[in-house]
Amino acid sequence: YFLVMQLGLPYWVVGGAVALLMIGLPIMLLTGHHERQRAIARTTGMQVATPAQGVQRLFTWRRAILGGGLAFVALTLVAGVYMGMRLMGIGPVGTLVASGVLESHERLILAEFDNATSDSTIGETVTELLRIDLAQSPVISVMEAGQVSDVLERMELGSDARLTAELAAEVAAREGIKAYIAGDIRPVGEGFIISARVIAAGSGEALVAARETADGAGELIGAVDRLSAHLRERIGESLRTVRSDPPLERVTTTSLEALRLYAQADRLSDEGDYDRAIALLEEAIERDSSFAMAYRRLGAYRGNRGEDELEKAALSRAYELRTRLSERERYHVEALYASSVELDEEGAVTALLALLEKYPTDGTALNNIAISYGLLGRPAERNAALRRAIDADVAPAISYTNLIAFLLWSADVEQADTLLARFAERFPESAQIPQYAAQVARARWDYDLAETKVREVLESSPGLQQWARFQLAELAQIHGRLNEARLQQRQALRVQAERFGYTSEDRQFRIDLADALLELRYADDPAALAERIASLWERNRVLTAQEDPEDRRYLAFANAFARAGLPDRASQLVEEYRSELTDVQREQFNTRLFLQFSDAEIAVAEGRPGEAASILKRACDQAGRVYASCAVAPTIAEAYDRAGEADSAAAYYERFANIQAERFGWDENWSTQARLRLGELYEAKGDTEKALEYYNQFVELWQDADPELQPIVRDVRQRMARLVGEG
Repeated sequence: YFLVMQLGLPYWVVGGAVALLMIGLPIMLLTGHHERQRAIARTTGMQVATPAQGVQRLFTWRRAILGGGLAFVALTLVAGVYMGMRLMGIGPVGTLVASGVLESHERLILAEFDNATSDSTIGETVTELLRIDLAQSPVISVMEAGQVSDVLERMELGSDARLTAELAAEVAAREGIKAYIAGDIRPVGEGFIISARVIAAGSGEALVAARETADGAGELIGAVDRLSAHLRERIGESLRTVRSDPPLERVTTTSLEALRLYAQADRLSDEGDYDRAIALLEEAIERDSSFAMAYRRLGAYRGNRGEDELEKAALSRAYELRTRLSERERYHVEALYASSVELDEEGAVTALLALLEKYPTDGTALNNIAISYGLLGRPAERNAALRRAIDADVAPAISYTNLIAFLLWSADVEQADTLLARFAERFPESAQIPQYAAQVARARWDYDLAETKVREVLESSPGLQQWARFQLAELAQIHGRLNEARLQQRQALRVQAERFGYTSEDRQFRIDLADALLELRYADDPAALAERIASLWERNRVLTAQEDPEDRRYLAFANAFARAGLPDRASQLVEEYRSELTDVQREQFNTRLFLQFSDAEIAVAEGRPGEAASILKRACDQAGRVYASCAVAPTIAEAYDRAGEADSAAAYYERFANIQAERFGWDENWSTQARLRLGELYEAKGDTEKALEYYNQFVELWQDADPELQPIVRDVRQRMARLVGEG
């Protein structure tokens, strides 16, 4: 039995060994009897009736031991031949991987089980159970529910369509997947018969079939566990690894009702209904307070809604219960806990690397490790992880869009555009195609195309509507249409409030703050807005009193106070923010970067522009590996400009005005200002050609600016006319 378990031999080897021992026992007893008779005859000289002929002559110790040894050798040979045929894919015992029908780490689709019982939820429950157990296999990769939803949306069926066996076959054909798993559950008396088949996508041939029975609902989990083990064995997984997995009820729940609620929540999340999914998960946890997978999923959904504290509470509980998870799920929980609760991205990377060593095609792990690498300031490893998922064809849509964004950050616009084309081919119906086409266009300074693409997603999901409205606000601001920018911002904030259930007070505050910050940016006398900013800060204190320090807008208000000529208030907020952060939070890449930006804003407000330029250069030298546009931040140019270093200011303004990359919050604020200032600096230097070049770019951007900004445009036109006349 020890050898069977360690070497991964079939259980019938144990049965064969026991049978041989049972056959051998009477043989040994008879041999002992006859050998005793012979021994007596030899020692007493008496003649014993032991004929030279007949069966009795066979019962000697030599023959018995030789026969027993040969029997076990034969058993070993049979087991060896069986294992050899299995591993080489020969005959009916050959696995699908060994025979070349499937490859190692092959992607499979799991169709929803046909349900012939009176319980309408039992089909999706059994399907979810089988999905969980198959996910433990290092040999196959079951297509994740989110990936299936993406395909169904591309087929214009909606992500909530039921994945029947027929539809699974169609999905497999579209995605180039060789096989899918279908099954059914039928009532038999008080129990059930559960059947499953691995079916070739092209021919419809059943490659593997298995069946298990359950005496009642309480036996379903065990039956699915046995069914999955048989499928995994026949597909090609080592019997040893199949047996080493903990029982399915241990890594899920002993409560079938809790499992039903979990399965329903999973389906609702695929449909985007996180509210009902969260409610069902909370009910499942009430049924089984040790249901670790439910806590993990609840934490993820809370995080999607921006509910940070509730997310951390759920993930912390999942982490406490991680011994009740499969190895794969445990690594995911450890990574999420490290990243979201402890803010330890190195710890998250360690957990995800361990997961990927055993499950190298886990698309979720590859996407998440890429995000952690990005937060650690390791862009090459970040991009490599996402490319690995995309090239292995296991990447969800978010892996494509994340990599497109990262390439834009790195100023690799051509590669981003190439990947966008590949994304469009892979997910042709995705509303994110025009979304990221707009981002690429903005990176290339093509604002007209960007606006066209943004408007294509205005009727999409609330999340994309919110994004589109903010984008239209930024584009309007770039063109000097501040009234339009204000209206688009307000519409975006209303959509956001509806999405996340903000109170009317919170929504109005967000609108008032956005209006004030926009006005502050273009005010002739920013100090006149200081009292208004202070009033908004007091409202913000009340609204965010229970939030994490990172969610209390400390730095946004510090920068606003600095711009409004109150550097002391700004310094006070920055120091208060620093004091409330943990050591881990303080050392996070983006936190350090944004703190340095605030320090620079304060230095400018206090009349220390040279020091501000030094702070920004140090910050952007570090961040430039991740955010290419940071290395040419226009705020560096502004600091040099205020310090009277015109050549350095012009150099940074010009590098910013010509870089093709994602420019974060600088684009809408600096695209026109940098060009206007470049025109002025080059005019002062007597470089007419350069001055005209940048003045012309400015006029093109602001030709339709609001009436109150038109005097600036007219002044620039007059300067251009004068320069042309002088030329």
